[in-house]
Amino acid sequence: MPRNKSITRLCENCGKTFSVKPYLISRGHGRFCSWSCFRASKPEIHERFWSKVDKNAPIHPIIGTRCWVWTSNMDDEGYGLFSVSEKSMRAHVFAYQEAHGYLLPGFLVLHHCDNPPCVRESHMFVGTHVDNMRDCVEKGRLPQAKLTPDAVRLIRKLNTEGASQREIGRRVGTSHTNVGYVLRGELWSWVP
Repeated sequence: MPRNKSITRLCENCGKTFSVKPYLISRGHGRFCSWSCFRASKPEIHERFWSKVDKNAPIHPIIGTRCWVWTSNMDDEGYGLFSVSEKSMRAHVFAYQEAHGYLLPGFLVLHHCDNPPCVRESHMFVGTHVDNMRDCVEKGRLPQAKLTPDAVRLIRKLNTEGASQREIGRRVGTSHTNVGYVLRGELWSWVP
């Protein structure tokens, strides 16, 4: 069956018909028409989740409100892990979906507070992988990154002056391949 064909299903909570993509069914979705119907069918999940959260963490210095810290299982990157229907998911993603519903494919839940175990919905926002990388660079979380916004502007300037990609790479301290990515807008396209 093609991936883009929708299948009509009956919601296990409210009985309403809804459409779902087959690839979502293979990921364990497709039983409920909405996140609220899923929650309503399993109130114990909500209670179990919030019993693992400490809402008394110190006030975040930039945001000005407390992070709500996940206190149970964590992955290697410090993000909380929560089991739902025998599948493990990141706790902050569960918390965001509790408030806003399912995420569309290709979107991530990012943190304003840069605190991986934080599950406070107001400290999170949705973005793409590109948005996440931009956020990392802007907040200085990628010390291994070879380029900065100023370096990207210099690459573009040197290109308009006729320098080769290899020469630009030598002057900026990166590979000619990265220079090409920048000039084609495949990397750092968000820098003016």
